Amino acid sequence: MMPISRSARLASTLTAIAVLAGCQQPGTDRPASASRASDTPAAAHADSAPKAYEPALAAAIAATRPYEVPGRPCLAKVDSWPAVTPDQRPRIREIQSDSHWLNRYVRERYGDRLAFTGLDARGGRYRHVVALTGTEPVPPLKLAGRAADVPVVITYDAPWSLRDVERRREQAHAALMRLVPDAQGVGFMESPDGGWVNIDVSSPDGQPRADVLAHCDALRRAYRLPVLLEFNAGKVFPTNDLGPPAAPSVPRL
Repeated sequence: MMPISRSARLASTLTAIAVLAGCQQPGTDRPASASRASDTPAAAHADSAPKAYEPALAAAIAATRPYEVPGRPCLAKVDSWPAVTPDQRPRIREIQSDSHWLNRYVRERYGDRLAFTGLDARGGRYRHVVALTGTEPVPPLKLAGRAADVPVVITYDAPWSLRDVERRREQAHAALMRLVPDAQGVGFMESPDGGWVNIDVSSPDGQPRADVLAHCDALRRAYRLPVLLEFNAGKVFPTNDLGPPAAPSVPRL
């Protein structure tokens, strides 16, 4: 999958906790074991168990796993995007150049629903994907010029639109500043699968920091979006005013 853009480089479904109250008959005393169930260590552990993510967020988090270090939630792999060979680059540039007008068109016409628009080169084939929220169909779309042979695939029922993403980023900004004060940049990696919030974090040696990775779940819940963290040596700039960018005035390519 080719990244289309990058700035600077979910009601939650509660885990069901079964509380056995017993099949009490009228006039009988409640069993002692049931009356004190909440006092047992097992019950206390169940009460503190992590809450499940809402289905749409859980599915989107699962879709980011190819870009995440196995067994280390939220830790981004280095150079996880499929490599682009030198002979592919000229063709990709042609397609992206001649799809500029289509990106602009769908952003203007379907902005409230648009979740993704761009080239998908997975599996060695080229296709332009337009992902929309909702299920109301839109007329077929075609590319022209040097991209005329690239099919345009429209998908529906995306979990969120890009406008939803910007709103969630604004709402999560305070939590980000509290949890990751060393954040160097925050962007959103657009993807046909829903995308994710990408956070660059300062680390003295560029190595993953356990204190930041410990906030993985809190960050996911604050953004109500998948989150991946990248760690870089040094401190680039103060981030006390770091926030989501204004809505783009031109298509993102």
